[in-house]
Amino acid sequence: MTFASPYVVAVNAPGVWVHELLSAEPFFPIADVVEEIAAVSQDTGVPLTAYARSTNGITSSLLLVRDPSRTHGTPGIADCERAAAALAARGTWLSRGQDARSCMLLALGLREGYDPAARVHSPDEVINRVLSKGQVWCGWPAELISARPQPDGPAQVYHEPGVLAFTDFDQMPTLAAIAHDLRQDRFVIHNWLTGWTTAFRRPAGPHGT
Repeated sequence: MTFASPYVVAVNAPGVWVHELLSAEPFFPIADVVEEIAAVSQDTGVPLTAYARSTNGITSSLLLVRDPSRTHGTPGIADCERAAAALAARGTWLSRGQDARSCMLLALGLREGYDPAARVHSPDEVINRVLSKGQVWCGWPAELISARPQPDGPAQVYHEPGVLAFTDFDQMPTLAAIAHDLRQDRFVIHNWLTGWTTAFRRPAGPHGT
């Protein structure tokens, strides 16, 4: 998949896996969800990425996804399903199975870089930019959660506020430009249209920083 963008492909993995879960309670604090994702990742040995639809630090729905990584690899779909089952077995989440749509899902972080003290942009900055182009916005704010199991535990965890965009190929140049302006190092596209999951990164060198 190619489009006008200041980013390059970092990792491209065949297959799209997006597993939806709903909370067994009205809502859970994001901090509790982060801890639970980390525990399941460590217990199962499966690298996990989760997008928690967020409002004021709470969530009631979760998408588990595959995030291709040059460092940690890309977990197989069978392993991902095993991890999703382990999360549901804890009793706090109800599985709705795999999600499949006729579009692409883009997850975009809002923190500049990875320093917890760095500037965090608002979802409205993304949404308003899309709307100002006369384009349709379909998505919502989310906490982007990454957990990677470690040999001696606990899992390595990173999370930040972000947005999820359900989009198509024509909108990708706009979203990539927004990601660049918000100083995002990478983003991931789950493309149900092509059956591929792709991580994009800024290119090395002065023009990629």
